[in-house]
Formats: sequence, structure tokens, C-alpha cells
Amino acid sequence: MRTSEAGTTLVETIVALSIAVVIIGGITSLVITSLGNATYTKVQDQAESLAQEGIETVRQKANSNYSFFVSTYNKTNYCMGPDLSLIERAFDCNNYKVKTIYTREVTLTQGGDCGESNTKASVKVYWTDSKCKTPNCHKVALESCLVDNSTILSPGI
Repeated sequence: MRTSEAGTTLVETIVALSIAVVIIGGITSLVITSLGNATYTKVQDQAESLAQEGIETVRQKANSNYSFFVSTYNKTNYCMGPDLSLIERAFDCNNYKVKTIYTREVTLTQGGDCGESNTKASVKVYWTDSKCKTPNCHKVALESCLVDNSTILSPGI
């Protein structure tokens, strides 16, 4: 009988260990997924901040002298470098990376959705991570209308 009891105890031990390994594996998988999602969220938040910074920079350039802004930035597509300069986009913006992984593209469109005498500014921030199969597969985009503040009349008192 002892041989039978020893065999039963061994089988019970193996089953218990197998269940423990499955449970630990599941918990580990959940933790890894959670950490990956937290990292992605952090990177996406940074991209949104960079897009907002891009919109604010373009707005500041337009507000300082709208006529000069429109005549200087009369092309459509630009790259925004780490120093917030607008560089006419020839091919892509990969040579102007911000914080190592991000590229910022600025599109300026005269008229359209923002009104005939205004400018629509669109800032897109792209980045790549280990989940990507293609370069720049993630994107955050913000848009804003820029107006000539010199033509806005103050209300009379």
C-alpha cells in the first residue's frame, strides 16, 4: 500500500505545482501587459504635449505678425525641429526628431475650414515603438485656426 500512497502523493504534488505555474504565468502576463500599456500611455501623453507645443508655437508666430507669417510660411508642409523652427518638408521629418522618438509635422492651409483670410494649422506628432510594423505607426494630431489679429476690431466703450 505504501507504493500506491507514494504514487498518489507524487501525482498530487505534480498537479498542484502545475496549477501554481499556470497561475504565476497568468499573473506575470497581466503585469507585463499592464506595464506595456502604462508605457504606451506615457509616450502618448508626451506626444500630445509636443503637438500642443507645436500649435502654440505656430500660433505665437502668427500672432506676432500675421502678414509676415503668411508670406514667410507660404508652403504647405513643414517639419518642426527640437528648437521649434519650421523647416520646409522635402521628404519626411525623420531628420528632425524630438526627444529621440518623435517627429513633428506642421501643415498650414490658407482658407478652407477656417475662413478665406485665415490659416488652418495642423500639427501631427508621429512615433514608433516595438508594437509597430512600419515606421511612425502611432500619431497624435491637433488643429487650430489662425486669424489676423490686426483686423479684429475692439468693441467700443
